[in-house]
Amino acid sequence: MPQPQHIIESLNILNDSSKPLDQINGGIIHLVSRSDLFGLLTSLSILLDSQVLSQPQSLSLCYVLSKHSPITSNPFFKVLRKEYLKADGFEKNFIATLFVNCCPSEKSISEILANNKLPSTSFDLDSLTTEYQKNVPYDIPSVQPLFSDPDDSTNRERDIAKIFETPLPGPIVPPQNTPAPLLLMPGHDELTFLIPEIDFSPLFDPTQISAETLTLLKRAVTERLNDDDKDQLMELLEEENIAKFFAPQQIESLIENNKDIAIEVLKKVINSENEKAYVDTLSSIEPKLNVISTVKELLLKSSNVFSSFTQKVIDFSIKEKEPNKRYIRCVTDYLETYVRVNPKLSEPVYQSIVNFCGKFSTIKEVSNLYKLLMK
Repeated sequence: MPQPQHIIESLNILNDSSKPLDQINGGIIHLVSRSDLFGLLTSLSILLDSQVLSQPQSLSLCYVLSKHSPITSNPFFKVLRKEYLKADGFEKNFIATLFVNCCPSEKSISEILANNKLPSTSFDLDSLTTEYQKNVPYDIPSVQPLFSDPDDSTNRERDIAKIFETPLPGPIVPPQNTPAPLLLMPGHDELTFLIPEIDFSPLFDPTQISAETLTLLKRAVTERLNDDDKDQLMELLEEENIAKFFAPQQIESLIENNKDIAIEVLKKVINSENEKAYVDTLSSIEPKLNVISTVKELLLKSSNVFSSFTQKVIDFSIKEKEPNKRYIRCVTDYLETYVRVNPKLSEPVYQSIVNFCGKFSTIKEVSNLYKLLMK
């Protein structure tokens, strides 16, 4: 799509009536990339049709449009034809030379205007139009209303019958003179190059990861990794943004199999736009020992988002009929860290911790937690 700056620069080039027409054409062509040239010329042709260009600009632009491709397959043939039909005198003769390709391209517009003399031309515009229509046969039909104006007193039955009598326009095929489609998006692990004639620098698509890394991520969720694989994955987590490739629903399995990896992944996603999905997942799973110890590592990074998880851990501990002392000590250790990093606890969480301390007051660590809470 042409930028406004390109259009301004094009108009400046067209306005220089002292340059030969070939040089003006070259300046326009090299102003933008090849894929953007059609859009730029289309924008300029709209200005031409709006009659906002000066005479040198209009004549120079007509020359540039005629050089886009052979005249009978030129996408701007209709533009030139329209300009020819509404022009008169010298301008009409100038455009006529474009149809028969005998315009003095080595001269400038000012020289041509000063001489006021152009090669004699003889051509049949209707024949050129017919040949153009053969080369570009697909014209999308204009849409005509099936029903008449409601204010017009027409026969309703006639309008309804008109629906069934109106033939369909047939398959609408895009014109042959449309610009080329964009390139496909880069595939998996594909290197995307810039325009070869300008730069050979490769660009890597940052949204993709290698197949080897993807396999390693899947293994981390389903099995315990050896030390070498763990180190490799840790390095990738530090260097590249691959934490997003672990889905929230995979966190529980990741904690079970590779707790260290899970901690690093969660540290990456906490305080990010996807934080809520992972925190909600942690709050929904059963608060096992390794889950509690994992969340404990995250409290220093962001403790205020784990209030619901803390509440669930306490409720789960209190409801256990035969509490496991090892589990209670783990919960106590977590709550102690939570209290230290949250000087101002919310009332529900504070009351839940008090109830927890009351139920397990015989355990020494719980008594220390209560003392910390009362400070």
